[in-house]
Amino acid sequence: MAVLATTMAPWAQDEGAARRMALALAAAGGAVAVGYEAAAGRAGAGLGKLACGIRVVDRASGHRLSLGRALARGMLVAGPHPVIVAGLGLVLWGSRTDTTPFVAAVSASLAWRGLLAVGAHDRIVDSRVVRRTASGRRP
Repeated sequence: MAVLATTMAPWAQDEGAARRMALALAAAGGAVAVGYEAAAGRAGAGLGKLACGIRVVDRASGHRLSLGRALARGMLVAGPHPVIVAGLGLVLWGSRTDTTPFVAAVSASLAWRGLLAVGAHDRIVDSRVVRRTASGRRP
């Protein structure tokens, strides 16, 4: 525990540095998440979809998504994740007393996660999730 406290002490003393670090970590994490989702969308399935025997395809043709549509889908899926929004909000908001914008941002993020559960991202990019057959083609 002492090592963690010693390591964190410089960031705790410099609020501006802590904010820059939080933004850099959020940007890096977001880039990795969007990149993974785009690659998985382009390939048709990420690790989770492969394990479940499903894949993402173009709604009309049944073929895999183009890179642009896979990237758009990835940005929608990885988008404003509540944990990232909350973490950034706590760091950037600091000690301000009016928390309404912070609560609104986290609430909007949670609402978007709810829309993902009903397939809003697939409707926006005109894709769908189908079962993967033994040959890799759609049923």
